[in-house]
Amino acid sequence: MTLFVIGLIFILLFYSFEIFQPTEVLKFLSVTLSFLLFFLALFNVTYNTDWWAYEAAYQQDIFLNDIIFNFISDFFRNRGYDYTAVYKTYITIITIAIIFFASRFKASHTFIISSVFLIFMLMQISNQIRYYVSFTIYITSVYILLVRNNRIMFIILATLSVLFHFGIIPLYLFLAYYKNINFN
Repeated sequence: MTLFVIGLIFILLFYSFEIFQPTEVLKFLSVTLSFLLFFLALFNVTYNTDWWAYEAAYQQDIFLNDIIFNFISDFFRNRGYDYTAVYKTYITIITIAIIFFASRFKASHTFIISSVFLIFMLMQISNQIRYYVSFTIYITSVYILLVRNNRIMFIILATLSVLFHFGIIPLYLFLAYYKNINFN
């Protein structure tokens, strides 16, 4: 409870009263708080409604066609780990991907964007780990394409996103349609 109160005071001081202007220190603190938030909310989950299905896929009782899930599962299974290691790896990737995306904006907004995303998606993230890794990489790839106009990095991230979950392909089809709309 004490940690919660200290964290709340910290958030109020840095975000509401703007004691510090957006600087590298603020960005570092914002990213650190975001990692802490994701860690506390998701990292130590040991069961959710899809756990049994993922565990069966991990033990090769059910085949999933997602290339990277199979690769990560093989990696951990061959080293004697249980499915929890795969889950924590996915949660770590989701955390890094959403914080990377959020940090593309104003320094002080990293924690706010990460928090809002986590609040609205907490249950889905803990259940649908394959999709949410893919989705967080997808939103970063869209940012890279539309804002940074970096097509090479977009192709790399888009490929990685699809390899994590083939279900993301319709969002890329929508993006292609969006890019062809004339808004003038």
